[in-house]
Amino acid sequence: MTTPFYGVYCASKYALESLAEGYRYELAGFGIESCIIEPGGMPTAFLDDMLRPSDPARAATYGEMALIPEASLKGYTEFLNTIPAQRPQLVADAVVALLDLPFGKKPLPHGGGRVGAEAAC
Repeated sequence: MTTPFYGVYCASKYALESLAEGYRYELAGFGIESCIIEPGGMPTAFLDDMLRPSDPARAATYGEMALIPEASLKGYTEFLNTIPAQRPQLVADAVVALLDLPFGKKPLPHGGGRVGAEAAC
């Protein structure tokens, strides 16, 4: 999912999807399947360490628009903390379920199927 003000971060995720899909096709002949797990947001301290604008004077030239990224991040953090089902253990369980599938049965990238509640390959 692409979110406003985080285009570079989102683009990096799309790049990894493309790489995993390319590997899927390139490595299949060697008996290797490439999969990607996309669990979504988890309530961690990751967001606490995100870069913030370092030049307040320049940020001020954007007016009210300069406040939107921080407000968006705050709202997202609050949202993540309200989802009781978002637990890292679900991701670990999805990885195990994916690894347990026999060769040729793992779902393809981009909507080819899901394993458990969290995995997409």
